[in-house]
Amino acid sequence: MPELNKANRQVCDVDIRILKTKAPFLKFDTANTTTAGVTSDSVYAMAKGTRRIAFQNPMEGTMTIEAQVYPFKFFALLSDGTISSEAVYAEHRTIKCTAAGKLPLSLSDGAVESSGLFVYPAGKFGDDASAIKNPTYSNNEITATAGLVADSEY
Repeated sequence: MPELNKANRQVCDVDIRILKTKAPFLKFDTANTTTAGVTSDSVYAMAKGTRRIAFQNPMEGTMTIEAQVYPFKFFALLSDGTISSEAVYAEHRTIKCTAAGKLPLSLSDGAVESSGLFVYPAGKFGDDASAIKNPTYSNNEITATAGLVADSEY
C-alpha cells in the first residue's frame, strides 16, 4: 500500500476524546490544517518469479494538527502537565548602596518576598563568583554580612 495522506485546509474542529471512556477531553475550532497519514509496506507471495498475492504489513498512522491559537489544555496534553494560573516574574533593578551592608529596596505592588533574591555588583549579573552571599530582605532593605560597599551599584 502506498502512502496515503489526506489533509483539510479549511478551519476544522478538533475533538479529542479519552480512549477508554470516549469522554470529551479537548475541543477547539481554530485549527488551520489537519493531516492524517497512513503508511504500510506490502509483502508479496511469489509464484514462478512473479508477484501473486500482496500482504500488508501493519499500518502506521500519523495525525498532524496545525493551528495558530492553541488552548492551554492542548499543551498540557502534549507535555503530560497541568495548567497553573500562578507565575513567578523576575525583576531586575540597579540600586546604589547608600550604607555599607545595606541596599534600599521597596517591592513593587503585588510582589512578594521569596527565597529567590540574588544580588550582584553592577555589570556582573550571573557571575557566581561575584554574587553577594546570603542576602536577606526585611523592612524595605536588603542586608548582607559582607560584600555590600557604600556608593557602589548592585
